[in-house]
Amino acid sequence: MNKRPLFARHVGLLLLACVLAACSDDDPEGGLLASGGGNTGSDTSTPVLIALDGPTCVTAGQRSDLFTATVTNAGGTPVTDTFVGIEGAVGDEPAGTIRAIGRDGRERLGGANTNDNGVVRFVYVAPDGINISVSANLVAQVLDEDDLPRGDGETAIEVALPNRPSVSIRGPVNNAGNRIPSGALELDPGDLAADLLVAVSARDGCDNTVQAVSGAAVEFSTSPVVGAIRQTNDTTGIDGTLLFDYAAPATSTARQTVTITAEASNAGGTGAANYVLDVLPTPPDPFLRLTLDGPTSVVAGSSQSGYIVDLDQVQLDNDGNETVTAAADRRITLSSSDGGSFTTVDGGNGLSTTDDAGLLQFSFSPATSGTTAQIVQLTAAVNTTADTEAATLCGETGAQCSDVIDVSVQADTFQFTAPTFGESGLVGENNAVPLTINWRDGAGAGVTGCVNLSTTFDGSGNSAFGFVVNGDTVNNSSQRTNVRVVNGAFERTQALYSDGSGFVEVTAVDNRDCVASPTSSLTTSTGVQFQDVVCGGTDAENCVDLQAPLRSISSPDESGNQRTAELTLEVRNDAFDPIDGAQVTFEILTPANPGDPNERVFPGGGTTNANGIATSTYFVPTFNPPLGEDEIRTVDIEGCVRGAAASGSPDGAVCSTRRIEIVAPPTP
Repeated sequence: MNKRPLFARHVGLLLLACVLAACSDDDPEGGLLASGGGNTGSDTSTPVLIALDGPTCVTAGQRSDLFTATVTNAGGTPVTDTFVGIEGAVGDEPAGTIRAIGRDGRERLGGANTNDNGVVRFVYVAPDGINISVSANLVAQVLDEDDLPRGDGETAIEVALPNRPSVSIRGPVNNAGNRIPSGALELDPGDLAADLLVAVSARDGCDNTVQAVSGAAVEFSTSPVVGAIRQTNDTTGIDGTLLFDYAAPATSTARQTVTITAEASNAGGTGAANYVLDVLPTPPDPFLRLTLDGPTSVVAGSSQSGYIVDLDQVQLDNDGNETVTAAADRRITLSSSDGGSFTTVDGGNGLSTTDDAGLLQFSFSPATSGTTAQIVQLTAAVNTTADTEAATLCGETGAQCSDVIDVSVQADTFQFTAPTFGESGLVGENNAVPLTINWRDGAGAGVTGCVNLSTTFDGSGNSAFGFVVNGDTVNNSSQRTNVRVVNGAFERTQALYSDGSGFVEVTAVDNRDCVASPTSSLTTSTGVQFQDVVCGGTDAENCVDLQAPLRSISSPDESGNQRTAELTLEVRNDAFDPIDGAQVTFEILTPANPGDPNERVFPGGGTTNANGIATSTYFVPTFNPPLGEDEIRTVDIEGCVRGAAASGSPDGAVCSTRRIEIVAPPTP
């Protein structure tokens, strides 16, 4: 076979390969014509033998395994440091690329010098874009100084069609380190699902093994067309994968199921895969909710205290669950149908604004008077005139920015003089709160007759509550009729009690003639907030326990969100039984990252449930610079029970403190 025409036809290619390879890759004097038996400058026209050995199949567009071209003289002695030019062709046309490994270990196009064993190693990068499997010839030649072959060798390799790629999509990594499967991911509007993974593989055209497909072009689409795909690369990496992000739309009027489709293409065709996620609807806007509560009767010409406006800001989630926070510093407008007057208790600012707890307390003095009882309507409303934010919150669906209660204005003086509405008391019959009444006619004379008493209870469990008369409990009764009043006061001592935490409200109506079915026109009410007692003295610390994790990882988490730690405060009484309805507070004593506004405890207080437990959340800060591998920061958090707590501190609170260590995330 005459090999000269082949190399003569492609002499330009060989010269280019020679330039790229620096001809002789070890000897500046060597090159395309530097052959012979080594670096000794022997006769460059001496014939040589070239033997090619290597794989017999390669997939189109892929690199083959290593070939060797071994050059020897007629006696079998290796010919060293001699340039060997190599070319691939299909038929008479060049096809594919030769990447030879030089004596220095670097790859060169088209050939390289033999090593000390007379060997050149090379790979064949097969052509792509073929429609059928073809056979490529690999030809190696050593030329003399006249550009004539001193020796040649050739081998054939099958260029196989690649197979159609297989595509899969896996979701972002969750907090447990696992990728979220299709159909299980839910995003709020505006959320970013980061680092979803596309994996592309295909069966090798030669041995049918599954291989990662590098360089596959990947295109994305969504159905419906909502949100946005963000990708850094358009093709798969060497491991056949590609990462991308999905940004949910900023708003969503309803729950939307979004299908992300990834199409990956190579010479073997196109494969596709789908990933399904849900975009939740945009939560409703927050709104304000106002409630008005207080005594339902007042005496004409007097001031009645105990009225409370409670203003909350309410946020609903997509499941209808409420998150309620106090609406502080909101102006409240008070009015009455009779033109009466109001005195607010608002810290002395005189602006009738809610305090930090969202409360406004006030007293009411009716203008109405007469010989018969009259009904007056008290109205409390959010003042939206100069507060645009409040106006917006009051305009949202579900908002209640005003409330009305009916108050009976008595002609007679008919009122409880003790206890004050909302007064605190301790549970237990032995702690019964005295109940006194003042009933006088329009001339100021004390009335003798009867009243009917009734109580209601709002509190824990099935607590017993009611009256204690002359020191004796009246069968845990919530009602008493024909209670004797002499000269405007109870004939026998009356008291209220409860054996559980809660609010006991007592109402008296007149029964002037002490009959079984009176026609009443006068009414008055008051109430006591009964609280259980946290065990006192040296045992106080044993009845309040704050529970928190010993250690937390610093923020943010893998998704960029702030980490949190659950706080639980457990409160018990002298018998070490749970206290329901105890008021508690949570506070950071020593922050881990002072000055970081994101380090906080919320909510900062609450009341215990029937199990004596109240909960809150500690928001773990982010450190800049990040914590070192062995660095530890600590935060001290205190939980206290207040009100009728116990002795032990000046403010009557019993507290429990816990320390949380904060460390850096583990090194991958």
